Amino acid sequence: NPFNDEAGGRLYKTGDLARCLPDGNIDFLGRIDQQVKVRGFRIELGEIEAVLKDNPAIQNAVVTAKKITPGDSRLIAYLVPAADHKIDVNEIKSNLKKQLPDYMTPSALMVLETLPLTPNGKVDRRALPEPEKIEGETEKIYVKPANTIEVRLVQIWEELLGVRPVGIKDNFFDLGGHSLLAMRLLTQIEQQFKKDIQLVDLFQQPTIEHLAAVLASDAPTETTAKLVEMKKGGALPPMYFVHPSGGSVHFYSELVKYLDPEQPFYGIQAKGLGGKEELHQTIEAMASAYVELILENQPQGPYYLGSYSFGVIVVYEMAQQLKVLGHEVGMLAQFDQGPAVAHEIYKDDAEMLSDLFHRYFKVDPDYLRTLESDDQFRYVLKKAKKAKLLPRFIRMIEFKRFTLINQTQIQAWSKYNPKPYEDKLILFRSEENKNASEPDLGWGRLVKGQVEIIDTPGDHLGMLHEPHVQTLAKKLNEQAGNKK
Repeated sequence: NPFNDEAGGRLYKTGDLARCLPDGNIDFLGRIDQQVKVRGFRIELGEIEAVLKDNPAIQNAVVTAKKITPGDSRLIAYLVPAADHKIDVNEIKSNLKKQLPDYMTPSALMVLETLPLTPNGKVDRRALPEPEKIEGETEKIYVKPANTIEVRLVQIWEELLGVRPVGIKDNFFDLGGHSLLAMRLLTQIEQQFKKDIQLVDLFQQPTIEHLAAVLASDAPTETTAKLVEMKKGGALPPMYFVHPSGGSVHFYSELVKYLDPEQPFYGIQAKGLGGKEELHQTIEAMASAYVELILENQPQGPYYLGSYSFGVIVVYEMAQQLKVLGHEVGMLAQFDQGPAVAHEIYKDDAEMLSDLFHRYFKVDPDYLRTLESDDQFRYVLKKAKKAKLLPRFIRMIEFKRFTLINQTQIQAWSKYNPKPYEDKLILFRSEENKNASEPDLGWGRLVKGQVEIIDTPGDHLGMLHEPHVQTLAKKLNEQAGNKK
């Protein structure tokens, strides 16, 4: 830093282009490079273009970010085929997914004869055409809506996604949907149909056909513990991962994208997410119910288990119960959490909300007490989303359930008396816990076999999100590879 005499001082180039005005103000002109921000991720468009141009079928490629709907930008790739080549859009998109993280994969691919140029011969990005549709899975047959519920859902999807037409079997996320749009989708469904759709319904089968069937059903929303098939696989034995605190399995939605194509993955959802059933009150009862689900799905082992945060203690008890039943546990993977927990008795919601998030941001319980009950939850939910502790699509109703379920689960954990485990346990430890007083986070006091520690980048929350989740998935894949 030439403007600072401090030894080792640095200036950092941001990539922003600006000029100083005579009055002292700074006029921001744009970017020097082609970096854009999409869904919270900073992306260098040139990196995507380089991958595309490596394909012999592509003579030239340009990637840009276009605003599809207010607050929602998408990556669009424009491709010019090489001489005597025909571009297979599905093949190109499939190859991109293998080489780039999900957030860098273009939502739309357009094939052009030539790229528009400026008078000085450079690509005229402003003259690039608007995408007529989101490409991908083009061989799928369009299925039109068959009843009024499906028609209304199609209208909601087309407006949110900026895609037309939308078929009732199309996948919300394949069409460019993401967490923020999922929140808007569920909110609009609740407003129009006066019926709540659970997050797990959307993640398990993100199609209009499925959601319409849920809305048409007079039966109460299913709230019992259940297996959610989050990734269909092939030859490898399935993994079963227990929900973390709050009971939902959507925390694993980014992880499953990077698992081995042959790796089936099931999330185990907690009982009571819909608010209509009593919650499990003990760790043993949770584990017993979840073991029953697994045995019904896969009668014979070995079983490959894992979890994150609160769920580690449940999956630990599940492994014990499976062994008592004479089954083999092939893998017990724990994400960044030890077996001990501290529990507080709170005098009101304000104290509970303040303590629940105290590790991540400060909430003054005295200030919360000046607010109405719903406003207390709304205030903390907004801060939790901003800190990326909770997905942006979590609504108030789900946040209140989350806090209730979380407190019930923590109470159950505080009463649980774990028995020694005779087999191997794998601890995936985040950077945040590398300097913990106990390197194995306390598992060595319980596990009589080996505790293998695998370090992964990111903190306790970030390890399951981009970009760190890619490394976590790779290391989990390596452990799964030991099964073969």
